[in-house]
Amino acid sequence: MLLSLRRALALLALVPLAAAAESQNPSSTPLLDYAREQPLPTQPFAESLDKRLAAAERELMHQTPPGRAECAHTLGASRFARLYQTLASARENTRDYAGAVDAYENAIACQPRMAYWHVQMAADLLQLGRLAEARAAAERGRAIDAEATNLDEILAQIDFIEEHWADAVARLRMLAVTDTTANTQYWLCMLWLSQRRAGVVKPDVPAARDTDSDWPKPILDALYGDIDERAVVDEIRDEDDATRRREKLVEALYYIGQSRLAAGEKDVARRYFAAAVSLKVLYFIEHQMAFAELEKMRAAEGPQARS
Repeated sequence: MLLSLRRALALLALVPLAAAAESQNPSSTPLLDYAREQPLPTQPFAESLDKRLAAAERELMHQTPPGRAECAHTLGASRFARLYQTLASARENTRDYAGAVDAYENAIACQPRMAYWHVQMAADLLQLGRLAEARAAAERGRAIDAEATNLDEILAQIDFIEEHWADAVARLRMLAVTDTTANTQYWLCMLWLSQRRAGVVKPDVPAARDTDSDWPKPILDALYGDIDERAVVDEIRDEDDATRRREKLVEALYYIGQSRLAAGEKDVARRYFAAAVSLKVLYFIEHQMAFAELEKMRAAEGPQARS
């Protein structure tokens, strides 16, 4: 008993030393450390989403729309197009992006001059990683309406994934200046990263516009070097809502991972992208863009990396 007590006291004496060592040698990848703490993902509201999808499918069956070849020439074509759009939206909510693309193709068959259908289909194709098809769909939308909502956002994201840095910088700079929503800071993150990935040491980025949202400013500040990565983790920890906390984490992992990649830390960046994908926030574009980076890395390393 005496020996055990001495051992216990000795171990307790080491605790402050270990804590001091940890503070002197903090982890170089705090976001990855925090990602490892996360529980398995869940799909909230799954039952409600399934009910909405079933309702949209029943409505289409009840209306019996014509085939794609005939729909545009049918009385009520716009009504059928809206029904297909409702179905597409319900499928998007259940993460069935392939099904959503099929529904938008039907909507377009009924209303081919509706730019919105093309742009939304492009967004779903982007989620599926079908980049060439996504760009083609977005360009069809541009041919109909060059100022269609979300058009430049989708094309900027495709340019970024495909590493067309000059095009990405031009689109993102325009979005950063003209977008009056809380998305402005996301465009600034991507604008800064596009220039860094292109080899620019000191990117030229406009000042961030004041918004009502405090996020993703911590990511932007970390990219600029104004705060460190641990401060970003602290910001995420402070989020009360578990789902939103997970969403913020996948965004931080992706953008900070891109910063690591721009700095030449390819292996570390790979781990950040893999952690972002593993969180399974499937409805965030950062999930798909992280997955796209991993796919490019595998392709660059040849068949051995995929075996």
